[in-house]
Amino acid sequence: MSKQIDITDESFQFGTWMKNEMHKLDWNIYDLSFESGVSDSTLANYLSNARPPKLRNLQKICQALGKSLMIIDDR
Repeated sequence: MSKQIDITDESFQFGTWMKNEMHKLDWNIYDLSFESGVSDSTLANYLSNARPPKLRNLQKICQALGKSLMIIDDR
């Protein structure tokens, strides 16, 4: 069973998660930028947890990292 994360949880730091996933693949920011199509400057903002990713970029990053993205609307 795969581990699920909740990016809406205030304690979750997307940049830290992304950095760990990049490390597992032995990628740097330029590798992820190339594979995802998201600019390295935008990725740098995410890595520093300066801002959360937009949904479109989140989808691209997850796909590049080989992760599934599930959106649950529990309103």
